[in-house]
Amino acid sequence: MLFSRIHARQGKARRLQRLFSGGFGESVRAHHDIVAHIGYCSRNAVYADPKIRYEDFSEILDRILYRIVEKDKILEINTSSKTAGSPFLPDTDILRRYYEMGGRKVSYASDAHDPSRIMEKRDIVVAALKKIGFSCLSVPDCGKILQIEI
Repeated sequence: MLFSRIHARQGKARRLQRLFSGGFGESVRAHHDIVAHIGYCSRNAVYADPKIRYEDFSEILDRILYRIVEKDKILEINTSSKTAGSPFLPDTDILRRYYEMGGRKVSYASDAHDPSRIMEKRDIVVAALKKIGFSCLSVPDCGKILQIEI
């Protein structure tokens, strides 16, 4: 509830600009294999149009995506998008830009907190990835990155 009230008070552009500017730069520098939850802030947003579009935040998204590619991290695609205006996060326009920038490492997560949601929307994600040009999902395993053909 607090999250929704903060969103409503600050306005979409200002709120998302602040979120993208803060946390994601740190997560790319951290010692993690995967950068997750780009677009998470749109899941429960109270805006009439909660969808995060690349064209609206291109400058800051380019900086984040560049860091992911530069640091050789994996970009997570998460299907627990709820009311974000897209079946998965980040949406295809952001994934397309990541691919254009040389990003090839993506992971799939259904964020299944219930067994019935395991692999949820995987077919939709795989179809979108193939259309963009991706051929594999990246899976961290004991310090190595496995490339699983899709």
